[in-house]
Amino acid sequence: MPWKESRILDQRLQFLSSYQKEEMSVADLCRAYGILRPTAYRWINRYNETGPEGLVDRSRRPHSCSHATLEPMENTIPVLRAKHPSWGARKLKARLEMLQPDVVWPAASTFGNILSRAGLTSPQKKRKRTTPRSEPFSLVTGPNQLWCMDFKGYFATGDGKRCDPFTITDAHSRYLIRCQIISRMDLSQVRVICEAAMREYGCQQRSGPTTA
Repeated sequence: MPWKESRILDQRLQFLSSYQKEEMSVADLCRAYGILRPTAYRWINRYNETGPEGLVDRSRRPHSCSHATLEPMENTIPVLRAKHPSWGARKLKARLEMLQPDVVWPAASTFGNILSRAGLTSPQKKRKRTTPRSEPFSLVTGPNQLWCMDFKGYFATGDGKRCDPFTITDAHSRYLIRCQIISRMDLSQVRVICEAAMREYGCQQRSGPTTA
């Protein structure tokens, strides 16, 4: 028979009485009362320690809370924030640690929670996201319509010489047509590379701007 809520204490006393009379084994008593053996031994031990009072349900509330913030801290943090309205949780924490190094201050996130409960924070504004622009590639509908030319930035080689890579890319397929090193960034060298690419791949309809 399972223990009923309205007769819990009576059921436990009856269980202990049967146990003391040795009428049944603990296993049989557990089956009869519908409880587990660890539960049965817990009530037996409590009864042996404190008598019938040990059979009363105990509060499950913890005696202390390890992450609870002390009241003096709850008051100190808003006071300092009032003096420095622009300071955030991390700066307030650093300041208090410097002023009172013997106190173990909570984490910056706890500072933020305290400020929030005190109404000293404001919600962050959401940034507006703009639609990315694809111009001038939005008008490209096929390969070889637009070539993009670019200098990718120079770097020094192992012998200390300057290296300037020049690239030509098809805007539609993103195919790398040319990646060539030039000695100087001037029109004469770029023109030679472009003419060679046009002879190999055909003349594009238009070319994009060159960026350095």
